[in-house]
Amino acid sequence: MSLTQHLKEGIACLKPIYERGIGNATQIITVPGNSYIDTRITKSVLKHLARLYGVDLSAMRKNYGEIVGQKNMVPIPFNKNLLMIPLKMRKPITRNDGTTGYINLTQLEAVKDQGENQVLLILKNGIQVRCLMKASTVEKHVRNARIVLQHYQQTHTRLEFPLYHIKDFFSDSSRPATKGDIAILVKEILCIKEKLG
Repeated sequence: MSLTQHLKEGIACLKPIYERGIGNATQIITVPGNSYIDTRITKSVLKHLARLYGVDLSAMRKNYGEIVGQKNMVPIPFNKNLLMIPLKMRKPITRNDGTTGYINLTQLEAVKDQGENQVLLILKNGIQVRCLMKASTVEKHVRNARIVLQHYQQTHTRLEFPLYHIKDFFSDSSRPATKGDIAILVKEILCIKEKLG
């Protein structure tokens, strides 16, 4: 199954794992609670996700890092329903193995302190994800993610959709526009015009 197909279910978590027979891989947990293994490392899956949404990860980290006052572990918004919080999720076997996974803020139900620099992240679908950080640090990252989400919602229009939807959009291009379609376009254009000043 491709990442595009996982996006249709909605992504709740990207977790770095060591998978027997594969090695360093990524577990993708979807909103309904389905789990899939992607043979790429988590960093590569995140970059692919950014390409699908037309997002510049470096620019996002810089811009939102300035807003929350940190350079590392910056929350990344792809849209209002997909804001990924970077968190340490495993101990590396080798030096270059990534430790960072990503939890979708909109799918996080609770953070439970387990002591000794461990917490359980409880997703809305009931799945629990182990995180190797202090509860206070995780809660700080969650607060920062909420700040980023609020800023994102204030600065972006409602015309957001991932690039993979463009094909679906144009598949209906032979259908004539209705007055309702035109009214929606006029409203959105006026909204954009107002934001541009």
